[in-house]
Amino acid sequence: MINRGWLRVIVVSLFTAIYSIAVSNTCPSFTKKDIAVLGNRSDVPEGWFIYAPGNTHGIYKSPLSQYDPARIDNTGNDAVKCLDISPDGEWIVYLRSASNGGFIYIMKPDGSQRTTVPVRGVGNGFPRGTGFYHNSPKGTEILYSASWQVLRAVEVDLSSSPPQFGDHRTVIDFSDDQGSPQFHTYGWQETIRVNGSHFFSQLVTSGEVYKLVFVTIPNNGQGIATMDNAWRFTDMPDTSIYGCGIALSFEGDRALWNPGSQGDRNCVPNRESGMDHKGFVVAPFMEKDDPQVGIHEIIDEHAISVNWAPPQYRYGSPSQVDFTGWSFTNNGRYVSGILWGEQTNDRGVWLVDWGSNTWTHLTGNMNVECAAVHFGQSQPYSVKNPLRFNPLRTAGEYNRTTLYTISGRRIRKSSLTQKSIAGPGVYIIRNKNYNTKAVYVR
Repeated sequence: MINRGWLRVIVVSLFTAIYSIAVSNTCPSFTKKDIAVLGNRSDVPEGWFIYAPGNTHGIYKSPLSQYDPARIDNTGNDAVKCLDISPDGEWIVYLRSASNGGFIYIMKPDGSQRTTVPVRGVGNGFPRGTGFYHNSPKGTEILYSASWQVLRAVEVDLSSSPPQFGDHRTVIDFSDDQGSPQFHTYGWQETIRVNGSHFFSQLVTSGEVYKLVFVTIPNNGQGIATMDNAWRFTDMPDTSIYGCGIALSFEGDRALWNPGSQGDRNCVPNRESGMDHKGFVVAPFMEKDDPQVGIHEIIDEHAISVNWAPPQYRYGSPSQVDFTGWSFTNNGRYVSGILWGEQTNDRGVWLVDWGSNTWTHLTGNMNVECAAVHFGQSQPYSVKNPLRFNPLRTAGEYNRTTLYTISGRRIRKSSLTQKSIAGPGVYIIRNKNYNTKAVYVR
């Protein structure tokens, strides 16, 4: 016979277990808080990565499978601030910093054909950022920030040796009618994220208020975007929501960022949970005319993935443990990032399989300014349907996929034969390869 003391222990333990399960189940199914693990380099697909150390000059290159760095020729005198790899892995573009602005160079991954990229119409102290314009409507273009408000691009012919440059154009202009500054685009200090007609960044408005911005460049990327082309949150506050570590997928359909002050503190690694810079969010890119949602709703209800860092890195302030500098790779299942911090011995370049939430350290313990990864034998990651809030009129076309509600409830196959899904709302389509789509039912 069980005495009352033991019975009370059993009841309390059972209640605690049930409560813990109930609390953990309140997070959406795309939240990867309890499945965060450290990976091994030997399990990473074949490829290579480049990085710029924070305490010395030059760009270094290493295989992914083992850390065997070598400094790339012709970069030994360069203090590098940001860099990018072309989608085919044939070229590198990077910004060499200077006291009165930077100089942009393009070269082969072995350092050959190193060529200065010309810039025009830049303000004092610029350019401060660069990158390849993915899926540019003009062919191949290189982006550069001309001021805190203006983003420009220059055409480049990579079939010639050395590369030859063509027309310059303005891609984004956030100045007002008088040309006075409206926005301080902090995100442009890093690698610039533009794909087709999509631009994603962090903005700093007057008073140092930090916000996020999704911009659809008009005329399929051939026009000049202003703030009139920005998608709007329904409840953007006057105070900062932060959000940094900006990244945009190679297809331009997925945005990634450190969530700052957004999202449910129990499910999102944000400031309110004390986990700022201890994970990231992947969400659909928001087109100009996509349905508006709130600053928390875009994560809590519409995210594709909420990735928490492994438990051993969930401590300290961002100055102590800081995962940032995110960048999608040409295999969109992986993103690269940088770990900073005065209270960690695992600084350097990291690679994250965001589908399985596996985090792999690629370097030794060191400060790294910027990094990029390229998979040599893998095909660019793509999805048949763009990851955005597309109107879904019928569901029969999805009878070979798995469909979920935002809360994670699976939709039965039988219901997919109906003329429409019970809505309106947002639904998630995903398969075992992490090919995912957010669809909006009107």
